[in-house]
Amino acid sequence: MAKRLTLEKRIRLETLLKLPFSGFMDNLSMAKKLPKIAKLLEISQSTIHREVIKRGFDYASYDANKAQLQSLDKVSNGNKRYRYSEEQKQLILEMYQEFATNKSWSPNALMLRLKTELAPNMKLPCVEIIYQWIYEDARSGGVLYKLLPRSHRKRKGKSVQRKEVISNKQSIHSRDEIVEERSRIGDIEIDSVVGPFNHAGIITGTERRSRYNMARLVKNKTGNETLAKLLEMLLVHKKKIKTITSDNGVEFALHLAIASELNAQYYFADPYSSYQRGSNEHGNGMIRRYFPKGTNFSLVTEGELQLALYKINHLPRKIHNGKTAHEIFYGINKKLIPAKQRKILICAFRT
Repeated sequence: MAKRLTLEKRIRLETLLKLPFSGFMDNLSMAKKLPKIAKLLEISQSTIHREVIKRGFDYASYDANKAQLQSLDKVSNGNKRYRYSEEQKQLILEMYQEFATNKSWSPNALMLRLKTELAPNMKLPCVEIIYQWIYEDARSGGVLYKLLPRSHRKRKGKSVQRKEVISNKQSIHSRDEIVEERSRIGDIEIDSVVGPFNHAGIITGTERRSRYNMARLVKNKTGNETLAKLLEMLLVHKKKIKTITSDNGVEFALHLAIASELNAQYYFADPYSSYQRGSNEHGNGMIRRYFPKGTNFSLVTEGELQLALYKINHLPRKIHNGKTAHEIFYGINKKLIPAKQRKILICAFRT
């Protein structure tokens, strides 16, 4: 279990964050400063990120005393649970039945509206509690569950996956600022897209500046299969590649081998932060236009996948003022409109 930061450590963190860029931290950006602070305080960079950002601060405005008060308040209120009476429970369930029957509202929609129209200091139950009441009703023979959007009589059990720890990870927060600027070719974001039941799928890559997309079919999400297909996909561009950024999927456990083969720096985004790999997520969305969710990738050929990528990479993009990702990635200019059609258009729209 993770230890909470003490007030002393929070004060030290505030001091280090506000130190001027002099002495041992001369001319360092925040991205390069954070690893040094983490090492001095003997905590991870992700702990600093959560402590500062999740408490509503930024790195310049972090306040140790306010953070400590927030922490103490959370601990003191953490185990308190409001007990609702049977009368309150029945009132909410009857209201839900009415609105679900007449307006097809979900429990979430009902509570959102109640909080909008009632006084803010009212102690209304959360959506989770309403779901618990509905499933209790189902276990006793009730039929309220039939009004739920998915009409499940009971909740599906959460699938438990063995948690594998990826060692020697380098955080995205230590990435050079030039990567954020998108001013060069060579910074790649990668991800995996899987088919039904997490079986066969594809490994995808997107170059940040050009939005050039790459992909290869994979039989499974094992580290060895991912390593082989990633190298097959990226080695042809080895001279261009400078950094690689992925999520924390176990398929990327062999990241050190990938970085070594490509002579590139490898970084991991924060958990549940797909926005930090926005270009790749958008690229995956474009691939999904050709292979919608539910596609069985074991029935897709490599040729079909590469044809889809060709169309995507040769699509005129607004962000490139009409140029394609292919042109930006390779630094070339191509004529995509046939000469005959260009002549016809010139004649038709000549002023």
